[in-house]
Amino acid sequence: MIKILAVLLAVLMLTSCGSRITTETLDGYEESSAVYVFSNLYNNGEFYEDGEKLMYIDFTTMAYTYICSKPNCLHNDPDECTAYGIVNHPVAVNGGLYYFVHETITNSDGLPQNNLVAYSASIDGSNRRKVTTAENIELYHSEKALLVGTSLYFVGTESEFDAVNFIATGNETFWLYRFDYSTESFYCLGELDSGYDGGVTIYGEYNGKIYLTENSLDEPWDEKWEDFDYMTEHWDEFTALYENHYSCYGIASESFADWDMPGSDDSYDNFVVDSDYFIAISGTTVTVFDSKGNESIYENFTPLGMSTYSVVNDMLFSGGTDRECINLRTGKRYTVSDYDGWVVWYLDGSYIIRQDDGYMKVEESELIGEEIA
Repeated sequence: MIKILAVLLAVLMLTSCGSRITTETLDGYEESSAVYVFSNLYNNGEFYEDGEKLMYIDFTTMAYTYICSKPNCLHNDPDECTAYGIVNHPVAVNGGLYYFVHETITNSDGLPQNNLVAYSASIDGSNRRKVTTAENIELYHSEKALLVGTSLYFVGTESEFDAVNFIATGNETFWLYRFDYSTESFYCLGELDSGYDGGVTIYGEYNGKIYLTENSLDEPWDEKWEDFDYMTEHWDEFTALYENHYSCYGIASESFADWDMPGSDDSYDNFVVDSDYFIAISGTTVTVFDSKGNESIYENFTPLGMSTYSVVNDMLFSGGTDRECINLRTGKRYTVSDYDGWVVWYLDGSYIIRQDDGYMKVEESELIGEEIA
């Protein structure tokens, strides 16, 4: 159960921020974009992982392709297919791809050490080049990173190892890191938290600040929490073990500060931070701040769980059986047709919905229904 809370939170956060499209030149990055192991919007399409291989879907044609340079490849041999091995937060830059790979070495103390290595490749996965290494940190596949300008902001995790058994103790230190694509360099921005069985969540960037929460334990948790069913049944007791710390990082000031938006008193269930909007959700009440700080409150919004929110085309979508959306420009609310998945992009009058087994395109008139009084 080591890191289960961090992993659960990361999975829950996968859909809570609507990713924004990025261009293939550094000068084209104007807004923040969410980047995941499987989700990186690029050129009216998206990179995503399929069984350790990188694929791309073109939202214009809805055609799928492996990122592979070899004609007639069966895409089943990692030694031959160039789609393998480039799935950790791939980002398209200047006509090529950057991605990360973990390597484990033995350090000068004879202990294991996990390093994060940045690689570049051609857009078809060939011509791979080792760029640089950040020592003693990891970037887990499931964790959300944030692309702002020419930099990818992410949580670097440093693991402690037992000097006798040479295994991880579960004690970890979390750092905020930045990888700059223009200089091909890693930068450590500061320590976020340290302890056992914890984690850090990046919610997103709003008005030049990156919003985060951190939590961990001073000691390893009791063995009873190793039972997933028991933990689920006693979820409130389990989460009470953790004290959330709320902070934000100013990109221009390059400094940390206390969270300066609603939520640091644990009174909200979830947040959607999407460049133009800061959205705090408590039960069925949604509080929205636009880019100018104007506040709007919506009551009786009917989302289902933490993982069902996305902001696309200035529309806040929720999941659940009674689906609805809010036009954040006008404040009007509409019914939404039932669909399996979550909205990730808007293109030429249609919305793109990511599903567990693929994608679908739905015309706006079919997805968004009548106005809710």
